[in-house]
Amino acid sequence: MLKVFINGSSGKVGTSLSRIVNQKNDLYVNNKDISSADVVIDFSHPDSTTQIIQQCSSNKIPLIIGTTGLKKNILNEIKKLSTMEGVCSILKPYNKFNTEFSNNF
Repeated sequence: MLKVFINGSSGKVGTSLSRIVNQKNDLYVNNKDISSADVVIDFSHPDSTTQIIQQCSSNKIPLIIGTTGLKKNILNEIKKLSTMEGVCSILKPYNKFNTEFSNNF
């Protein structure tokens, strides 16, 4: 069973994601301990995203980011994270016209 940590689970998108994940037989929402997660999904505030990037980096956990309004320094951290071994795809919308995609397959 894949353990999913949803950062921003109390927001609109996070609540919907939690509900969807909990409906799947092979997925489990684990918002108690990020270090034991198999993947992290971030739909939060940019300040929180910075902390999640650091935690995923140190634990080598794949991270999916849907948070908007990220500053250039956070985007640089995301790019750095995407080059690490053991960390997969990152998809981050940064405005309504552009999407940035980084991966490490």
